[in-house]
Amino acid sequence: MAIETFQGDTRFLSSMFMVHNWLMSREGILVPASENLYQADKFLDDDHREYVLQARHGLASKRRAGELVERGVPMRPDWDEVKVSHMARFTLHKFVANPDIAGRLMGTYDQELIEGNTWGDNFWGVCPPGSRNGQNWLGRILVDVRARLMEGNVPPISELII
Repeated sequence: MAIETFQGDTRFLSSMFMVHNWLMSREGILVPASENLYQADKFLDDDHREYVLQARHGLASKRRAGELVERGVPMRPDWDEVKVSHMARFTLHKFVANPDIAGRLMGTYDQELIEGNTWGDNFWGVCPPGSRNGQNWLGRILVDVRARLMEGNVPPISELII
């Protein structure tokens, strides 16, 4: 059995999910979603990072990052090489900081987690839902985070802030 989308009861699996215990950026800015950390991490300039971090929710941070890219603001040159490992770290941070949803993630047991979407994201998920057309990196990361949580193999939050 698989969880095919991160909507409704499984919305907490999405990087856009607004957590109860906000996440800390390396600048000391509290953010409501792991997506804020991910989008800000595309940039090296502190002002651009803060602009993205201060968005009210994950989708707003994604829009702000997109605006910066459209304006020609350079992204970090190693972004393609580090984006998966950084999303993994931010996702782990999200669940370590929020035991309520960590318990829900562990409650998915051995189910396959698939970020099915309708917006064409075949890197982090699959599109359309149920098609298996995509790399599903977010789903893979969540399975790894779930295993680490179940094994108790998690670092302190201070080690997750990059």
